[in-house]
Amino acid sequence: MDSPMPSMPNLNPQMPQQPARGAGSSHTGLIVAIIAVVVLLAAGSVYYWMFWQGATTPDTTPPPQVQNEPAPAADATSVIDADLNAAEDIDLDAEFKDIDADLQTL
Repeated sequence: MDSPMPSMPNLNPQMPQQPARGAGSSHTGLIVAIIAVVVLLAAGSVYYWMFWQGATTPDTTPPPQVQNEPAPAADATSVIDADLNAAEDIDLDAEFKDIDADLQTL
């Protein structure tokens, strides 16, 4: 027969039980996280140290050698004056006569 009272839902459901863990296995996640943080800090420290080592390394290349040019034997002005005096007289009007004629035809 049916009972006149409706059945009440179970108000205290039991939680499913977790399987028992082995001894020490509850700390493995924490240990792995700590090791990962230590490795990341070590890698970051090495990178930082190498970056600053490269920035502060002194330049070891020797400075360029300066070629000592011999001093001119004579004053440059006197050499130029001598070359001008040695040149034959140039008639500029004769040199530009052809150019002037071409310009007049334009």
